[in-house]
Amino acid sequence: MRLYMSSNFTDFYTSPPVLSLNDDLYVEVNLERPLISEAFAPYTEFSTVMENCWGTPSQSRDGALKYFIIKNQCPVEGDTSLEVSSNGDGLTSRFNLKMFKFIGSEYNDVWLHCTVRACNATADSCVPDCGDRSRRSATRRELPFVSFGKELFADLPIQRKLAENDMDSRLVMVESDSNLSILRPGSMAFNVLIGIVAVVLILVFVFGLTIVVIRKKQPRK
Repeated sequence: MRLYMSSNFTDFYTSPPVLSLNDDLYVEVNLERPLISEAFAPYTEFSTVMENCWGTPSQSRDGALKYFIIKNQCPVEGDTSLEVSSNGDGLTSRFNLKMFKFIGSEYNDVWLHCTVRACNATADSCVPDCGDRSRRSATRRELPFVSFGKELFADLPIQRKLAENDMDSRLVMVESDSNLSILRPGSMAFNVLIGIVAVVLILVFVFGLTIVVIRKKQPRK
């Protein structure tokens, strides 16, 4: 797994980069040809399929806090910045999205993880069917995967650049029961939250104004 500096996918970081929430993540995952050729016939065509990709605030892949980017071979809905440009159509798979953070001052770093599978492209198409979600769950096509006898992981560390006041407003992640959701300016969840805060402030103002009027009407002793 490599993190590239631009959408051209030419120059990649050779050490964990320090990025801000305004930066884009350009991620590439691939299976090296020597690894495949050692186990299987060299004339066979293979493709790299990203089965699951997720972010964690630490190196541990199995931590309690996870933010899924790709799940069951398909991009997770909800993040409008996420784009999977290739998955299963060659030895290289790629996706890009905006840098994100986990809520909490103790969570500064982000680790990206992917489970990767090799697919026998000579047997059938290895591109996952990520069309309509309801149709996909009912008629999901099984891909011709090849077993290496173990699960293949790819890991990538990223450091988040702290703002001057250590407050980032572009992207905030909050924990829910099943996964992590994102509050973005302009999203429905963000607008609802702003509406609730506005109502609370209005109520506080009205209550304070009422107290002042009542005190003025009371006769002075």
